[in-house]
Amino acid sequence: MEALLVIVVVLLAMRLVGALALVLVNHGRRRPPARPADPCLSPVWALPPVPMTDPEQALLDRLRTGEIGRGQYRAAIADIAHQAAAAPSLRAPAYRPGRACPNSRP
Repeated sequence: MEALLVIVVVLLAMRLVGALALVLVNHGRRRPPARPADPCLSPVWALPPVPMTDPEQALLDRLRTGEIGRGQYRAAIADIAHQAAAAPSLRAPAYRPGRACPNSRP
């Protein structure tokens, strides 16, 4: 009878030690908060693609779901258009006759 009691106590002790070991192992595996991935590196790291944020599409989605009304949508689109108009536009360098390329030297 004493042998059976010893076996039960040993099994319970092993089960408690195993549970404690699993808790400690899982505690050590906590990851830091995920940073947004660079969209250029997502294919290299086999990450899911990062959705691009298009403000016009986001506004349209909010209009469709009813979060904003038509007036708010029009005002927000007007703000986006105003910001785009105020941003400096990219221009190609001026072409000068006599040069093969605008950046080449004679």
